[in-house]
Amino acid sequence: MTDDVKGKAGKAAKAQKASDKATEKMHSDVTTSLDQLEHPGAKAQKVSEDVKTSAHKGAKTAAHGAGSTLKKNR
Repeated sequence: MTDDVKGKAGKAAKAQKASDKATEKMHSDVTTSLDQLEHPGAKAQKVSEDVKTSAHKGAKTAAHGAGSTLKKNR
């Protein structure tokens, strides 16, 4: 195998691992949300903090992406 093929295979493996990890996290988040619906009040503090953190990260990423787009269009 050439180094280029090995590098691409390594990148594909990393991407698959990241995808699997994201899927596992999403499953965990959904399970936690369903548990909250079934048992309101249990672990409410942790869930609300996770939601705030996720929302903040999403807003920050979106704002950064919009700023980058504006700079490119100038």
